[in-house]
Amino acid sequence: MRGHADREVLKVPQPFQERGVPFERRDGRYVNLARAEYALLDRVGQNWTVGFRRLPCDLAPLKSGLLASSMPHARWGADGWVAG
Repeated sequence: MRGHADREVLKVPQPFQERGVPFERRDGRYVNLARAEYALLDRVGQNWTVGFRRLPCDLAPLKSGLLASSMPHARWGADGWVAG
């Protein structure tokens, strides 16, 4: 099982992993949110509970790392990140 939260939804695909970046539309454009999103699954006996979590990431090092990289269009990429 995995939890990916563009919206808080539990999915059950295979294998157990998720890739992606939380994003949303702000002021008419899509932006990447500087945060990690994940689900915690806890099993007690035959019962499962699910807890969704969001953890903000520090925006400055994220942007400076992109700008210091040799990635094509690094400025455009860095400008697409906002506080989550």
